Amino acid sequence: HPTGAWDSLPIPAVLVQTTTPQTQSTDAQWQPFSSPEGGFSILMPGKPQEFIRHTPSNPPFALRVLTAAQKSPPIAFTINYNLSDVVLTNPSDPSREDARPSPEFFNGFRDEMVGRGKLLREQDVQLDGYSGREIEFQAPDGSFNRVRLYYVNKRFYTLIAIATTEAALSQEGDKFFNSFMLTP
Repeated sequence: HPTGAWDSLPIPAVLVQTTTPQTQSTDAQWQPFSSPEGGFSILMPGKPQEFIRHTPSNPPFALRVLTAAQKSPPIAFTINYNLSDVVLTNPSDPSREDARPSPEFFNGFRDEMVGRGKLLREQDVQLDGYSGREIEFQAPDGSFNRVRLYYVNKRFYTLIAIATTEAALSQEGDKFFNSFMLTP
């Protein structure tokens, strides 16, 4: 994978279990959730569970993780973001900061996420002029996963949806991903 800032990014935290033992599946109506601290709003099924996860990376990162699951169709949603600034360095010149992740960064992220699963789709995405990447893959356990990663003003946002069927991931995932907005 790419060198430089990659080694200190919260990639292992992205691979965490999507729900916690306390996360309850719900058939509740979708409702808006806003995070003034995180600078975003999003629709989620019911009120998300929130916790902080500390990564074992060097330097360590603290991530705020929000997760919610719905019963029908069964699908879990997670958004996480770093609580302190993440500075990307340019792989060819480590003394220079990069405002946007390189294609190699996103490719490394994809390779780490998909692992031994099967890549289904991948595309570059934009959010208010900020670059990101969306990947869809089928994990070795058979689950269907869609992940979006954005880098905005030294903060990574990782949105994850995991479903038992590709159809559920498409319909319910679109609602989740398309509702994500940056807020002042």
